Amino acid sequence: MNALEVSAVELVSIAHEVGCQYVCVFTHVPEPDMPFGGVTPEMVPEMQARMAATGVPVMNIEIFPLTEGGTTDDVVALPTELFGYAQICDGADLEPSSEYMTEVFERMLPGEGVFPLTAFLDAVPAATPVEVEVPSLIGEQNGVPPLERARRAAKAAREVLDRAQPTR
Repeated sequence: MNALEVSAVELVSIAHEVGCQYVCVFTHVPEPDMPFGGVTPEMVPEMQARMAATGVPVMNIEIFPLTEGGTTDDVVALPTELFGYAQICDGADLEPSSEYMTEVFERMLPGEGVFPLTAFLDAVPAATPVEVEVPSLIGEQNGVPPLERARRAAKAAREVLDRAQPTR
């Protein structure tokens, strides 16, 4: 196991020790030479098995195939059973920038940026639930109410979803 896998297993072990009932493993570690932020699809089954041995249910293991150097072909190559859900947002560039906090808290609505969302959704299994996550501190600071931001996000996501034609 690499350091990231060991860290994920340790995280789940600690969660067990302190009485957590569930844990979500977030794998975003900027490593430009490693797709999926250091976690490859081949690592996930072993990580799942080692984490399951702790006794704490792992809700999901998050990977970021398109913003971590992967392609939609990489998404197609992932086993169907690894898809608990898919998350969409958009951005101005697929290349990670030095402005990590802006990338996290100022995501664009689906369809407003350059992410290949339709191709991504075509590659995801058809039965996969899709979540839209578009935090916007600027929207909040400009007084756009949360319900209105949610309506805009839902409308934009529906428009992208309407164009998707999953292949599996």
